[in-house]
Amino acid sequence: MPRDKISCLWHLKVKLLLQEWRRVWAALMNECEQAVSILVNSFEDDPFFRWVNSNVFERRQLLRTLSRMAVGAASFNDFLEVDEMGVLIYEPPSSTLFTGELSEEWKRAIRAAFQGPVEFLDRYNAAMSTTLPSKVPFWYLKYLAVPNQIRGQGIGSALLSKFLNRIDRTSQSLFLHTANPSTLKFYGRFGFLIRNEFICEGGGPTVYTLQRR
Repeated sequence: MPRDKISCLWHLKVKLLLQEWRRVWAALMNECEQAVSILVNSFEDDPFFRWVNSNVFERRQLLRTLSRMAVGAASFNDFLEVDEMGVLIYEPPSSTLFTGELSEEWKRAIRAAFQGPVEFLDRYNAAMSTTLPSKVPFWYLKYLAVPNQIRGQGIGSALLSKFLNRIDRTSQSLFLHTANPSTLKFYGRFGFLIRNEFICEGGGPTVYTLQRR
């Protein structure tokens, strides 16, 4: 085959690959932004984040910052389950969503937005660090989110059921934290039990540690 034809075919192949890459990248970015929007919508009235900051505008800004960090890290590590109506982010055994500087950035964002005495937040963080196993592997459900206006339609149940089918193939426990007492009945239907309760100071919510198996 003449060299000019080989060159032409090679350039065509590269062009097609670039077009496909752009298409996939655009779809991924759209999925991530959608996941961020769902998280912000779902947690803007969460008792824990209301405790962190009572100002709705500032709380949404914080949630958007945290959600972008979480979705970005989860997408990169393949710890993200998302459809057009729900988001699930998790940490597999012996893995964490954030490490190093990202972990510190996450803490700084919450600390900067926190309206109460910083000692309250420090004691909360210290307490939460003792609620999870230190010597045995476990799964951790970081976020399960469905937009407020379409809750109660089985979307969260479907996402969680699919995820639990994967967990059930292992012998490991699944943990999560929630400050929303209305979710306790929901998680209880899936076999979660309350293992710990921590009351946030300054009139804050009770944060529950739940375990399945």
